[in-house]
Amino acid sequence: NTEEQALYALLRHIHEALDPGGLLLFDVAEPGRVPVSGSQQAHTQGEDWAVLMTAEEDLTKGLLTRRITTFRKVGELYRRDQEIHQLRLIRRTKVLEYLSVLGLEVSILDSYGELRLPPGLTGFLARKI
Repeated sequence: NTEEQALYALLRHIHEALDPGGLLLFDVAEPGRVPVSGSQQAHTQGEDWAVLMTAEEDLTKGLLTRRITTFRKVGELYRRDQEIHQLRLIRRTKVLEYLSVLGLEVSILDSYGELRLPPGLTGFLARKI
């Protein structure tokens, strides 16, 4: 599949760029990142701003789509902006397979220090042997 080939090619290029002992730290969103309902909504706000987010997971396409609307006060008025982010959902087993084939020593992370990764987000720390 084209996405898997692109992922392997990316990891191969990174591996080639690393010196022996070099580190690669990253995370991926996995299938199941959004709760079982397949849709999630969240919002956060401050004194003069607000962010609204809706996330939908399409398991058949392996995509997570986030629609983000922001409001921020400028003078007496509020400005509104919208963004759409699409993430390819990648199974950790596939990432582990590719890193191993490339000759990287890998640890799975559930946090970056004290910052816990949310469900469906998996961290990787890989070292070039």
